[in-house]
Amino acid sequence: MASKHRLGTALVATLLVLVLIAPPALADCTTVLVGSKATIDGSLLVGHNEDNGGRIVMPQYYVPRMKHEPGEVIRFENGGTTPQVPETWAFLWSQTPGGSFSDFFVNEWGVVVCSDNCGPTREDTYEDLVARGDITDGGIGYHIRRIVAERARTAREGVEIAAKLVEEFGYIAPGRSYHIADGKEAWVLHLVRGKHYAAQRVPDDMAVVIPNHYVIREVNLKDKKNFIASPDIIDYAIERGWYDPKSGKPFDFTEAYSAPAQGKALERGYDTRQWIGQKLLTGKTPEGPLPFAVKPAEKVGVPDVMNILRNHYEGTPYDKTDGYETSPHWTDERVICTSTTRESSVTQLRDNVPAALKAVYWRTSGRPDTSPYVPWYLGITAVPEGHFWAEPTVGSSLQFKPHAALYDYDRTKAWWTFQDLENIVDAQYSSVIGKVQKTWQNFEEEALAKQAEVEKEACRLLAKDEAAGRAYLTQYTNSLAQKAWQQAKELIGELPTMKVDIPREAVRLSETGTLQVNIISSGELSAKNIDPATLTLGPAYRNPNTWVPAKSSALKDVNGDGDPDLTLTFELPPLLKLISPACYTDLWLHGSTKAGAPIVGRDLVNFLE
Repeated sequence: MASKHRLGTALVATLLVLVLIAPPALADCTTVLVGSKATIDGSLLVGHNEDNGGRIVMPQYYVPRMKHEPGEVIRFENGGTTPQVPETWAFLWSQTPGGSFSDFFVNEWGVVVCSDNCGPTREDTYEDLVARGDITDGGIGYHIRRIVAERARTAREGVEIAAKLVEEFGYIAPGRSYHIADGKEAWVLHLVRGKHYAAQRVPDDMAVVIPNHYVIREVNLKDKKNFIASPDIIDYAIERGWYDPKSGKPFDFTEAYSAPAQGKALERGYDTRQWIGQKLLTGKTPEGPLPFAVKPAEKVGVPDVMNILRNHYEGTPYDKTDGYETSPHWTDERVICTSTTRESSVTQLRDNVPAALKAVYWRTSGRPDTSPYVPWYLGITAVPEGHFWAEPTVGSSLQFKPHAALYDYDRTKAWWTFQDLENIVDAQYSSVIGKVQKTWQNFEEEALAKQAEVEKEACRLLAKDEAAGRAYLTQYTNSLAQKAWQQAKELIGELPTMKVDIPREAVRLSETGTLQVNIISSGELSAKNIDPATLTLGPAYRNPNTWVPAKSSALKDVNGDGDPDLTLTFELPPLLKLISPACYTDLWLHGSTKAGAPIVGRDLVNFLE
């Protein structure tokens, strides 16, 4: 087992010398928006699964209000700049270092902003748009959401801020849907590469499910209450031949601007995630084309949105797991809770409450089927222990230039505990998921049951002394986060795993040859009962179907206890092709016993350039 851990603690000092890594591969997201008149308690609900491929970490930050000097500017990823305002609002920030389109924000006014990829579209390439002046000064991408969080007091203002930025600079990604909400209203803002956009307000008594394509249909430019759009959004589509007003059909934004459907969406006539979301909300089986919004059959609560975000199409013809005999995350169906789901959240947004209670940010640290939703209150003044990675200024410096040490496995971070748990579960899903989900169901039900009592006490304290009220919310949020982390550690100890030992402390990505891996016999698992032909080795962020099989195996007493262990070798070149970035990495071993029972274990290896 590797004993040296590159923690990268001196982050600021080492920024210039550590290897920089490529941004994460985008793997889409899913969002659910529920209007305040459609919910049980009158809050507006924003549910979101953040999905990104590759080795990912998601640091959490509390950013306080900040004053800015005259002449200060914000510099975009492609070089453009815009003046900073004199004061920016406080916010909670969930970061995906290296990504331009993945961060989640909720600011002190209870304004949430998140997004889903919606490409490809019919629009031209980035280079074509630059050439004709529809992208200016390199365009804007990441900073749309950050600027909305820093400046918007309301969701509508957030949409207007984003629209103005797009009009000025042009949007750099092919297509994306931003979701901006507060305690009164939620908006779906569709951006197209260049300077065109359309936003629609979610009806108060309805819900919207956004997968990875546009969902806005008819656009009424005269209805200023419910639509905000480029003035030429229809004329431009006519000019490009994407809409014919002589057809007799009303203008349909999605039909005009989206690229033609392909694959299962073309075959079925709808995106399956939007379909199952609407089905769960309405209790009816939808038929395509699916509408922008649906009216839920019953009032919706926080657990209902959690259940949507945890869904794998269970009980439908699209469930390919054979009763969970196969992991639901690696079939040929793109499910809502998928292999690349890194974080999930349900944010309760309220209007007529103290500022510190305007948002309750229920969030997971990993896939929501194996991780609990822990309530983080907007009024906290520090993120919970184990979720802090660096000061916000350091985090901002890493946004587009993350270094490899940031991705080191680190036992002091709750993130890696929940990653371990989901990886252990995924290899033996049918036999252990029930135990894990029962644990988190109890946790969430207890937190929901205490919510009114906690908020009553917070209101009492806030009325007397805001600092005392915020300290109470910070302590309470931290206590629940610590409880969840501890329960995850206990679950890991209770679930069946094999003891894996990799003698090498470090491996360079340029190496050839083989890597020795030992499975140590225990009272629960004898090495003699393992089927070596089933064993594969790889990092958890790669599809297990691409992992490397064992080249050789032999029974040998490795640790001198008198019991035979299983010594294996794996070819290094195909294994090292799966490793990126080079960092202190958890390597996972999957296989089965000779009786067919699944087995899983891992050890840590320091991969070096």
